[in-house]
Amino acid sequence: MFKTGQLIQTSGNNLVGLWRPSFVKVEQRLYVFGGGGNVSNDLHALNLSDMRWETIHTNQGDAPSKRYGHTTTRWKQYIIIFGGCNEEQLFCNDVHIFDLEKLCWFRPEVNGAVLARYLHSATVYQDKLYVYGGFSRNSNCTYVLDEISVLDLNTFTWYVYERAPPRYNHSATLVGQKLYIYGGKDEHGDTVSDLFVVDLNTPPYTPQSVLSGAEFSNGMMLLKSQHFCEAVCGKLLVFGKYMLPTSTSSPNELNGDTEQQQGQAQQGEHQINSSTEGNHGANADMKAACTADSAYGLWMLDFDTLKWERQCDDHFLAGGWNFFTIIEEQAQRKHNGSQVSVNNLIFLGNTDAFRPHGYDHFRDALIIKGETLGLSNKEENSRLPVV
Repeated sequence: MFKTGQLIQTSGNNLVGLWRPSFVKVEQRLYVFGGGGNVSNDLHALNLSDMRWETIHTNQGDAPSKRYGHTTTRWKQYIIIFGGCNEEQLFCNDVHIFDLEKLCWFRPEVNGAVLARYLHSATVYQDKLYVYGGFSRNSNCTYVLDEISVLDLNTFTWYVYERAPPRYNHSATLVGQKLYIYGGKDEHGDTVSDLFVVDLNTPPYTPQSVLSGAEFSNGMMLLKSQHFCEAVCGKLLVFGKYMLPTSTSSPNELNGDTEQQQGQAQQGEHQINSSTEGNHGANADMKAACTADSAYGLWMLDFDTLKWERQCDDHFLAGGWNFFTIIEEQAQRKHNGSQVSVNNLIFLGNTDAFRPHGYDHFRDALIIKGETLGLSNKEENSRLPVV
């Protein structure tokens, strides 16, 4: 078991040059599909016990086309790939499934259709895939989707529910039957830091506001819209790049948008971004300004008090950090030898001061023990929020 705060360099078939792949954790493995840069349709896995990457070789079936900005979601012994942007820079609306036991791909026959999109979210709950928002286009323009699309995984039939706040590049985190939608970008291309909740037991799945971005007076404002979110022990944890409290500029005055620097340098994504995100192209001077006024941060929301608190700042001062998740492990108590569940926070990034074109975005792993943040699995801390 790794020590808290320990920096580990991953090994094996590392993901050099890959950005914006999709992630899904299955027990002690983190599966990664696709990604931009040299656009890929490879399936990789990181063994979280020894931090070693491997490429998954499939037995049969056709893998999805190369893509990035898609989603990968776990369902039973399967992972589901949906949407994204392919190497021709066309948005996708196809559904592909990978069987983790048989190591094979298959494409189900789907009833109905939904709009092609990328930078959406996808969540499985009670044999349904809930797809929120995303970026789409028609023959005349590009636009942000204001709908929740639901795929019944027993019949593979699509249903669409409208009147949701338009979002893309947001996160969707399931807590019980409630889906929490945080951050991302709105229909104007502005980075937002608000929080909505959708009760998945009550169609038509109307989102309710929990916190608006205006309520975050303590520096809880995303600079980059891309972030990662998890829920554990009655808390919502969000990791991303935030404005420092001393900054007086808005996120959209600062960021150009800064997450595009990576994509524009490595692939022709600027052809999409220039039209889809309001010409928020980044440049070197803007990047320097953002570096001075922003930092990576882990924030924790207490569902009882609805207050955000920033955690463990010092761990993310060097390099770029590009993924975060929580893994539950079994540990042995020292005093009596009994087994107890512990929550470990895992961050992936690259701590090099200079990161040239095509670098490994996920080379370095940082482990933080959840107990150091008060994230124990005691019964009194495991209750679901009543928001």
